[in-house]
Amino acid sequence: MSKRWVGRAVDLDSLSRYIERFLEDRDFETRKRGLGGGYIVEGVSRQQRDLLVKVVVRILGNPNDFSVELGRDESARTRLYNVFGPLMTLFGGGFILARNLKRQDILDRLETEFFVFVEEKVDYLAV
Repeated sequence: MSKRWVGRAVDLDSLSRYIERFLEDRDFETRKRGLGGGYIVEGVSRQQRDLLVKVVVRILGNPNDFSVELGRDESARTRLYNVFGPLMTLFGGGFILARNLKRQDILDRLETEFFVFVEEKVDYLAV
């Protein structure tokens, strides 16, 4: 999911630090990288035992016209589970499908919280 702001004059470095802290507060290990036109914040979490959750946040643009995108790190295997999940349960793969559904649930809840948080920080940082 992505959201765009225009005419807000927000310091993108400060916004990226707030986003990094947001993920750290939710037990994600983070790494921030600068890009030519923004920042990337990557997060990895093991909130549940043996359940790896990855997110990538991209902050792109300039202070007066930028977008924030929360990307889910979905591998080809994850997409296969979504397509063939019901068939897998017939052949004993239900536990794999359950883990994938749990990961999706964590990401859905995070996405909802994340954009509320970013909206508040953009309002706070706007000049």
